[in-house]
Order: sequence, then C-alpha cells, then structure tokens
Amino acid sequence: MEKIASFTVDHIKLQPGIYVSRKDTVGQEVITTFDLRMTSPNEEPVMNTAEMHTIEHLGATFLRNHPVYKDKTIYFGPMGCRTGFYMLLAGDYTSKDVVGLVTELFEFVRDFKGEVPGAAAKDCGNYLDMNLPMANYMAKRYLTEVLENITEKQLDALEENIYLSEFHASKGHAQKLTELDDQFHDILYEACSSKMLEHQLRDFHEYVRRMRKQNLSGSERGLEAVLEHKQIMEAICRKDADRAQELAALHMRNAYDNMIKNGLLDAYEEKERIDG
Repeated sequence: MEKIASFTVDHIKLQPGIYVSRKDTVGQEVITTFDLRMTSPNEEPVMNTAEMHTIEHLGATFLRNHPVYKDKTIYFGPMGCRTGFYMLLAGDYTSKDVVGLVTELFEFVRDFKGEVPGAAAKDCGNYLDMNLPMANYMAKRYLTEVLENITEKQLDALEENIYLSEFHASKGHAQKLTELDDQFHDILYEACSSKMLEHQLRDFHEYVRRMRKQNLSGSERGLEAVLEHKQIMEAICRKDADRAQELAALHMRNAYDNMIKNGLLDAYEEKERIDG
C-alpha cells in the first residue's frame, strides 16, 4: 500500500509550528488540514494523554462556538504520536491565515479554569483522564515558543519590506536597498524575543553592515538577496522554522561568497588594519 501523506513528512527535521498537512476537495469545497505541532518529534517527551484529552475537549468547544469559524470547523483532535493536533477547516487556507485563530484557541486553553466541558461520565468515554493544569501549561508553552515569536505587525512589515526591496533592486537603487536590507534584519532581530540574542545578532550584523553597500551595489546580487529574504519570510509565515533556518544559513553563505568573489572581505580587513 502507498504511504499516506503524513508519513512522508521528515519527522527528524519537523519542529513545532503550524503547517498545512493536506488539502482535499469534497464536492465544490476545499478542506484544509492543519498540523498544529506542539512538541519536537523524537527529540523531547510527548504529551501525556490526560493533557491532550483536556486540550481536545477545550479546543473543540472553542472552535465549535467561534463566531467566524464555528460553521467552518470540521474536526479538532490529537495526533496518535501525541506531539500535536489536527485541525480541519472548510476552505482553502494557508498557515498564515489561521495564526490568529490558533492563537485565540490556545489562549482560551491557557486561561481556562473550572470544569472542563464534557468531563462527565454521561458525556465522555474516558472522562477521568483529564489534566487541566498541564493543558494550561502546554498551551502557554506553545503560545510562547511558537505562536508569539513573531507578530502579525512584524509579518506585515516584512512583506512591505520585500515589496519595496524588489522595486528598488530592479531600479538599481543601491543606497535605498541597503537601508531596506538593514530594516529586514532588524525586524527579525526584534522578533527573536531574546534581548541577549538580539544584541549578539546586531553586533554581528554591524560587522557585515559596513560592507553592505558595496555587496549589494551589483544589481544581480541585490535581486538575489531580495529573493532570499522573500523565501525566508514565506517560511516564517508558514511557521516552518526548519526551512527558515536552512534559508537563512544559505543567505549568509551566499553573502559571504559574494564578498570573497568581489574582494570585499580582503579590502575591508585591509582598511581595518590601516585604520586600527
């Protein structure tokens, strides 16, 4: 038999995030299945059934009562591997489309107190297998480590930056492209949510910044850099951390190779030696 789609995903590389698992057409309607991955597969302990059961009850209750998505909700439930949940919505969606909804859902779970809906013998076949405090904790962890790392405002700023960068790169406006390049990296540094890491990244970027105008002055490299930024942004929008990391590493390698190719690194080090 053929492998089903979810078994073809490389779970060694898969990290917590929001992913489109698959899209199916039923009649005239597209059904989008989302992979809400909460823990890192095969790298950390899976969630226990009690907290997953609690999140399932709370998540389904939230979605079925949502003012916008209640009539679009097909299913919300746990993965067999206990590393996350599947959410099925009627409609053709991307990961970015549902960041707000998923954030609302897990804020609801994080803040919920009192009796869990459906936690009674009459309503549930295993009602004693519940752990609300751990469900609160896991929801908070997912919000903090995944959903709140980059805001919609920052995503919008990245998209605007890419749009302007593409225009100025096509026109050969090196100075403006340099400014936009700095802005792109500053948005990412701010979004990392770690003051120590942000300072370290800014210090490193300051080293590179001094050569940026020369590095981007060639229209070919300028256009390549903008395309690389765009691919990184799209991976971030998909909450695909692993792919964003790969693209960021490739971007830095390409920038370094371009500096070597054009003798910029040697020229900079010679200038530093003379000035020093």
